[in-house]
Amino acid sequence: MRRQIRANDLSRFNENAANSKTEKIKVGWLCKTGLNNTNLQKRWCAIHDLKLFYFENPRSEEPNGYVNLRGAIVTESKRIPLAFEIQTGALFADRGMEKRVYTFTPVGAGSICLPNPRHF
Repeated sequence: MRRQIRANDLSRFNENAANSKTEKIKVGWLCKTGLNNTNLQKRWCAIHDLKLFYFENPRSEEPNGYVNLRGAIVTESKRIPLAFEIQTGALFADRGMEKRVYTFTPVGAGSICLPNPRHF
C-alpha cells in the first residue's frame, strides 16, 4: 500500500523538527518542465527520503509526482539559464527503473515560469 504524502504534512514535519536533531525537509517553489508540456510550470517542491516531490501548491493533498534521487545524476542545464537537470534511472536502467531527465529552475531566475492556473 502506497503511503500518501501531503504538502501540509511535510511543512508540519519541519515545524516539529525545529527543536530536535531530526533532519529538516527542504521545501519551496521551483519551476519544472513536463514530459508533454515543455513549458516551465510553477510547482511546490519538497525533498524527503531521497525523493523530490512536486505538488500543485503547498495545500495539495497528494503530489503530482516525484523524482527518485537515489543514483540520479544532476547537471547544469545547457538549454535553460540557471536551471538544473536530474537524470534518473541512469544507474538502474537494467532493473526496470524509468530513465528520464527532469528540468527544474528557481522561480524568478530569469526564465518564464507559468503560474499554475489552480494555484491559490
